Amino acid sequence: MRRFTFTMAILMSASVHTQALALNGQDLSDMCRSDRFASMMYVKGAADGMFAMGAEFISCIPNEASTQQMGDVVCKWLRDNPQHRHKKSISVVGLAFKQAWPCG
Repeated sequence: MRRFTFTMAILMSASVHTQALALNGQDLSDMCRSDRFASMMYVKGAADGMFAMGAEFISCIPNEASTQQMGDVVCKWLRDNPQHRHKKSISVVGLAFKQAWPCG
């Protein structure tokens, strides 16, 4: 029983920690205003993760698009679409990319 309780405590703590790290659109919007470099790096990481998981069909980002341009697209989209800020940040990034760079 003691081992089970200890294991559950670790799992619950990991779950809380993971939830604390999960950003939503409002968090990303705040980051866009307070730390542009961090927001660009977050967007770049999100883009890399989406495409590594096979999400190329969501948008067709040009090969020439810079990290700064991708960050600008997402931050502008968040400013223009505040009604979506409650969504997970990865969803916001996908929606912004889809609008900026739709596939054929």
